[in-house]
Amino acid sequence: MNETCRRITLQEFLSRILKRCSSMEKKEITDFLLEYAKQLDAKQRLKFLTQIETYAEEAPAAVSIPAADEVAELIHDIEKRAEAIEDGSIYDDPEFPWEEFGLDDEPDHLTGSHIDRITAYFQQADQAFISGFLQEALTVYEPLMILFARGHSSLYEIPIDRNETKARYLRCLYELTPLTQRGHRLLQVLADLEGSPGYFFNPEHYDYDGPTLQDIAQTRLEPLPEQEVFLVQWISLLQDSDKVLEASLLLEAVHLQQGIDGVRRLARSWGSRQPRGYRYLLEVLEQNQAYAEITYAAQEAFKELPVSLQRGKIAGRAVRAAAQLQDTSLLLAMKQELCYSVPNDVHASLLLEEASLQDSLQEELLSLACCTGIADTPLKIKVLLMQGKLTEAAAGKNFDQLPSDALGWSISFNRKDRPTGLIFAAVLAYFAGDRINEAVTIVDIFSEYTKPAWSEQALYAHPEHHELHTEGYLLRKLMLEGISTAAITGTCRQQLFQWALQMGNQRIHDIVSRTYRKSYHKAAAVLCGLCEALILMGRQPEARQMLLEFRNVRYPRHSSFKRELDSTVRRMRLKI
Repeated sequence: MNETCRRITLQEFLSRILKRCSSMEKKEITDFLLEYAKQLDAKQRLKFLTQIETYAEEAPAAVSIPAADEVAELIHDIEKRAEAIEDGSIYDDPEFPWEEFGLDDEPDHLTGSHIDRITAYFQQADQAFISGFLQEALTVYEPLMILFARGHSSLYEIPIDRNETKARYLRCLYELTPLTQRGHRLLQVLADLEGSPGYFFNPEHYDYDGPTLQDIAQTRLEPLPEQEVFLVQWISLLQDSDKVLEASLLLEAVHLQQGIDGVRRLARSWGSRQPRGYRYLLEVLEQNQAYAEITYAAQEAFKELPVSLQRGKIAGRAVRAAAQLQDTSLLLAMKQELCYSVPNDVHASLLLEEASLQDSLQEELLSLACCTGIADTPLKIKVLLMQGKLTEAAAGKNFDQLPSDALGWSISFNRKDRPTGLIFAAVLAYFAGDRINEAVTIVDIFSEYTKPAWSEQALYAHPEHHELHTEGYLLRKLMLEGISTAAITGTCRQQLFQWALQMGNQRIHDIVSRTYRKSYHKAAAVLCGLCEALILMGRQPEARQMLLEFRNVRYPRHSSFKRELDSTVRRMRLKI
C-alpha cells in the first residue's frame, strides 16, 4: 500500500515524530518549522502562529467540554424527532418543509443543526482525550455513542473518523473501569456499537471491522495499563463463543499473547467450525511477508474447509502469495481453489487467463464445465460457449430448452436459469461469423448481456488488467472464439435463427406496445442486431423489410421509439 494513503494511528504518528525529532539538532527543527511555515496557505498562517506562541510545556489545567445537560438536551431532541418520524406525527407540523420531499422520501433523523452540534461535541471530547482528560472525554463520548448504538441515526452522517472515535471512547472505558469488570464492559460496548446485523444477515458474509484491542492501545502514546493481566482475562472471556465479534477479538488477543504459533494452534482447533481462524493466520503471515508459509497454511485450510465464501477468501490471499513467489504451477492451483470455492465470472476470468498462459486452457474449460458449483448458472452457459457448444448452451443437450422470456433480459444474469439475453447475443454472434466486428449493434448486445453480474466481486484484486476481468473482456473474447468454432447442422441453424427472430420480435413488441420508454433503446438494438445478422447472412432485402415494417407499419405513432431506432441505424456500419 502507498505509504501516503495508509491510515496511521495516533500512537504510530507520535512515535515516529518523537523518534525523528530526538535525532535532530535544535537548528534542524527550527529550519524545518520555518520551511513548513513557508508552505502554509495565507489563511492558515495566523492559526499556526497562535499555536506556536501559546504553546506551553505543561499540559493545560482544564479543557472545555459541553455540560452534561447540553448533551442530554440534544439527545432528547434527536430521539423526539425519531419518534415523530416513526409514528408520522412529524408531518402534522404546519412548518414541515413539504417542498423538500418527494412522495417516497422520509426526513433524516438528524437535521443539519444536530450534525453540527454532534460534530462540535466530538471535537471537544477528542481534545479532552488528547490532553489526557479521559473522564471528561468519557462524559461526552458515552451518551453520544449510546445514541448511535440505539439505531436512531448512523455515525456515517457525522464528519469524523468513526473507528478512531470509537477506539478513543473504548480507551476511556478501559482505563476508567476496574480490572475485574473491564473485559465484560468492553465486550458489551463493542457488541452495542456493532448493532443489529439485520433481517437478511448471513454470518458467512459478515466480518467484524470495528475497533480491536490494538486500535484501542494505539489511540495514545502510552501503552495500555495492565495489558498482560488483562489479556489473560480477555481470552478467558472470549474463548467459549462462536460469534464473529468474539472470534475476531480472540484471534487478536491470542496473537498478542502467544504470537503466530498461538494463532496457528487456535485455527487448527477451530477448523471448519470457525474458518476465520485460518483467515487471520494468513493475514498475519502476509503482514510478515511469509509468502511460502501462506501457501502451506492455505493448503492445510483447504483440507478442512468446505466450499464457501470463507474458503474463497483464504484462496484469494493464497493467490497473492503465489504471485509473489512467482511459482506458476502454485499460482494456477490457487486460482483453481479461488474459482471453485466462489465460482463467478471474475474468478473464472482470472483462472482462465492463467490457464491460457500455461497452455492448459481447454483442460481448464473441461474441468470448469463439470463444476457442480456453476450448474444452472449463466457462468455454465458461458463456459459451454467458450468450448464451442452453442447448441447445448442455448437449448440443452436435447435441444428442447430454448428460453422464452422476452422481458427481464437485463437482470436475467442474476437468476439461476437459462439467461435469454446472453443466449440471444450468442446466437447473433454466431450468425455474424468472422465479420462480427462490422456488426456494431451485435457487438454492443453481446457486451451488454455477457458482462459479469453487478454484485460479483473478486476476492483477489488483480494488480494489472483489472477491467479485463471485472468488466468481462477476457471471457467475451474466449466466448467469441468458442462460438466461431461451433459446428451446427442445417436444421439446428434454422431453428436457432428462427428462435432469435421470434424472441426478438416478441421483445420489441412487449417493450414498445407497453410503452416502456426507458427501454426503447433496447428494443431498437434488438431490431438492428437482427437486421445486421440477416445482412451478414446475405439476406439484406429481408433486413430492410423488417426494419421498415417495425418503423412504419407496426409502430408509426411511437415517435420516441422511432427516434431511438433511427439513432441506432445511424451508428450501424453495415448498409441496410
